[in-house]
Amino acid sequence: MLPLIILTGPTGSGKSETAQALARKLDTAIISADSMQVYKYFDIGTAKPSLAAREEIQHHLIDILEPNEEFNAFIFKTRALEIILKLMKQGKVPILVGGTGLYIKTLIEDYDCAEGTSLKTREKIWENICRQGVEKVYQELQRVDPEYATKISKTDSIRIVRALAVYLDTGKRFSEFHQNDSPASSRFPIHTYILDRDRTELYSEINQRVDKMLDEGLAQEVKNILDRGYNSEAKPFKSIGYTQMIQYHQGNLDLDRATYEIKKETRHYAKRQLTWFRKLHGANYLPVNPNDTAQTLADKLISLLPKLIACSLAIFLSFVQTGEAITTDQNYAKAKHFFQKKKWAKANNSLLAIKNQALDSIENKRVRFLRALIYTEQGKPKETINAPPKAFISVDSFSALVFVAEVSVPSFSLTLILSLNFAPP
Repeated sequence: MLPLIILTGPTGSGKSETAQALARKLDTAIISADSMQVYKYFDIGTAKPSLAAREEIQHHLIDILEPNEEFNAFIFKTRALEIILKLMKQGKVPILVGGTGLYIKTLIEDYDCAEGTSLKTREKIWENICRQGVEKVYQELQRVDPEYATKISKTDSIRIVRALAVYLDTGKRFSEFHQNDSPASSRFPIHTYILDRDRTELYSEINQRVDKMLDEGLAQEVKNILDRGYNSEAKPFKSIGYTQMIQYHQGNLDLDRATYEIKKETRHYAKRQLTWFRKLHGANYLPVNPNDTAQTLADKLISLLPKLIACSLAIFLSFVQTGEAITTDQNYAKAKHFFQKKKWAKANNSLLAIKNQALDSIENKRVRFLRALIYTEQGKPKETINAPPKAFISVDSFSALVFVAEVSVPSFSLTLILSLNFAPP
């Protein structure tokens, strides 16, 4: 089964850029695990991926709510799982990226996130208990979730509040929510990586990042949201950066002091995030060096995947076609089948049926490489030399070995091909 790759780390560690580089390599989509990026209009202070990045790579759970709407760990888990399973059905490896530790822990460990329900909802239920009595509120639970109500005492106020809060916040019965619950890791393989930057470098990056946000217009963004009619008490305004900008607009802080407070609180938040991440089961640290780029970090992450998963992933991806008709898959599969049966002419004919591929495309490279192997087996060295696309061969040796294993290349053919410095896609 395809795995879920989770990339996390403290704010300012380079998660988003690395996830995008990884998504390009795997031709897949990204799922955000950020509690604030779900809200529309809150762009600069939440460091949302740019519109250009989101047009290039599909991002889920970003800009899905108005600022006055509720979102919590329960809702995140439900929606994230739906997206993950949908992507896997499409043959894609989902990439979950974000720094909200509670969301990640809830997803991968079936963490009891009752506290993820809104405080406002829980307080309202407690008020009803005080005003009407616990047994009366229990009757409400019997109405909306009779299955769970039978499992608890009619005076168990704590469990009554939790179950009703879940229903009111998510529209889903507590019994239904937990009916099929299990850690996501029991449904599909999960590989979690934490970007690990030197603390001094991280704090320096945070300070620069805050300065950049202010230069890009964070103060004006907050004013624009308020001008839309949203209350300054809305949940996303309680996050770091926006809280201080509200204080600035209300005249309680000057801009320099607000900037200082944002930097300080962001550094403290990064420290709290690192504490959360240490609790993640089975997580691996991905060291970040000063000269690393998003591309090099994506390569590092792939190299850290368990060998069996990496091999399966590489073999799977060798079959994935981007935007081509299924006949391309079918003809290539036929060619490999005939190659393994040593029916060289039929294999070559199947490859000839694959047309209109761009010269530098993966499909073209695979076709030319397999054709080179066919010519080698037929004892046609001249055709072998002319088969691979000389100007567009740039694939690592690991991919070459996966391809070789995939089509069961005879050792003589492999030796000859490698001696000519040909690398398969």
